Amino acid sequence: IDRMGREAMGSYFEGLRSDGPTDGPLIPRHGLGFLDWDPNTEEAPSPLRKGNFDLLKLLATQESVYRILEREPPNPADNNHLQQTATTAFLQEFFVERLPTHFTGHLKYDRADDFLEELLLSTP
Repeated sequence: IDRMGREAMGSYFEGLRSDGPTDGPLIPRHGLGFLDWDPNTEEAPSPLRKGNFDLLKLLATQESVYRILEREPPNPADNNHLQQTATTAFLQEFFVERLPTHFTGHLKYDRADDFLEELLLSTP
């Protein structure tokens, strides 16, 4: 997950530096084929492995947003407290709007990646 996160941010910043639009998604979508089979065992792959991994990414994304939103409000004496307040309000509104479509119910894989890509392409 750490490697995937670093690759996603690298791809995002590379896309920002490029002159034109990029082909495909902004965040690279890693196929979950590496979860299908372990060549070191003779056991059959678990059909739950992909779903569990995708759920882990989704829950980690959701928990990260919760932790950002639950931070102490910025001190009004700080020079950038208005920017921090506006950014937090934007994230909260963005998250609440996408809660039913990205974090609730039985939906497709890669919802965490979809959420992060939409967030990165949005402006507060």
